[in-house]
Amino acid sequence: MSKVFTSKEDLITEWLRKYNIDYEENMEKLEIKTNIDSIPDYFGFCFPHLVSFTNYSSTITELPESIGELINIVMLVLCSSKIKKLPVSIGNLINLKQLNFFNGKITELPDSLINLTNLEFLRISQNDISEFPEVVTNIPSLTYLDLYFNKFKSISDNIDNLTNLTGLDLSKNNVAVLPDSLCNLTLLKELVISYNSSLKNLPSSIGNLISLKSLNIEENKNLKSLPKSFSNLKSLHNFQYRNSGIKKNYLNKSVSLESFK
Repeated sequence: MSKVFTSKEDLITEWLRKYNIDYEENMEKLEIKTNIDSIPDYFGFCFPHLVSFTNYSSTITELPESIGELINIVMLVLCSSKIKKLPVSIGNLINLKQLNFFNGKITELPDSLINLTNLEFLRISQNDISEFPEVVTNIPSLTYLDLYFNKFKSISDNIDNLTNLTGLDLSKNNVAVLPDSLCNLTLLKELVISYNSSLKNLPSSIGNLISLKSLNIEENKNLKSLPKSFSNLKSLHNFQYRNSGIKKNYLNKSVSLESFK
């Protein structure tokens, strides 16, 4: 005779047993190290004190709306999944600081992300986003944004709303033009724009990135020159241009290398 479960606690206890984890109502951290194939609909109601939930391997195709009940969560990491869309309720996670959906199938981000006023770290790399997610420009708390290896061709002109941004990875997309507004990010320390083969120019005002320490333009073969303001990047000490259209002899003749020698 099969066991009859009488409460959500019984159900979640049984679900966690598959991953050799004992359920505790007051648990603050949940890390599942093996592959998970589903997350129960009632999941969010069972962890009122959860601060972090991490899993790096799953075949799940969706998150339950109840994920929005995890109002104390600070870090949510669900990588290598088959999730295409995030539930609207994810915008209820007002204490969230780190959101990581590396290596998935996400095609778009919900507008409700605008409510994540404490979010600092957002990684949606290696997904299937075909248009730059405008909603991220309305999360000014962000300090690091990673959109590596998606499919978008342009960057929002409103990128300069992210006034606290210190790290930005736009590599391996189909970006052809970087907006001038990008150069208003005066706190930006790291910019990765490698593997955008259609990119031919950097913004003429790139020298305004006065805090920039690291710039990666590798594999941009159509990018063959640098704007005059490049020499104003006095904080730059790590410039990676391997297999780009920029040649070392061009740098020696055209740009002061003092700042990153």
